[in-house]
Amino acid sequence: MKEKPGQCSSCEQANSSQLILQLERRITALEQPVWTVSAAENRWRACTKGPCKCRPQTQTLTCWRSELGYLPPLQTVPSDVRLIDCGINHLSTLHKDAFKQLGNLSELDLFDNKIDYLPDLVFEFLLELRYLKLHRNRLRDIPSEMFINLSNLETL
Repeated sequence: MKEKPGQCSSCEQANSSQLILQLERRITALEQPVWTVSAAENRWRACTKGPCKCRPQTQTLTCWRSELGYLPPLQTVPSDVRLIDCGINHLSTLHKDAFKQLGNLSELDLFDNKIDYLPDLVFEFLLELRYLKLHRNRLRDIPSEMFINLSNLETL
């Protein structure tokens, strides 16, 4: 049987819908705020003034169960933070520069959010990252190139 022109219009519509959805996710990621990263002497004191909890003794920042829909732009994050816990929130995506200046980060917990898209370069500068928790999100596919620079990554 010969296929008639336009017979697979539903296929074309599905492909178009998928493409539009991907573009919407990318635009949403670009619109996400990026928090303030500080290397100043008072960075840990400034960190305590934001909505997340900072612990200078352990170099950790926790936004766990904070009902966040996006990373709080008024949160100061010390550049030498080692662990960030954003588990159990409502994050749906992140800006590609969300972790850009956090080269000492060794553990990042994004567990149990609503993340359905991550920009390709979001983890690019996390050369010390050892533990990355992404489970219980809405990610359908994750490009393997996303982790190419993460040579210290032990747990995903």
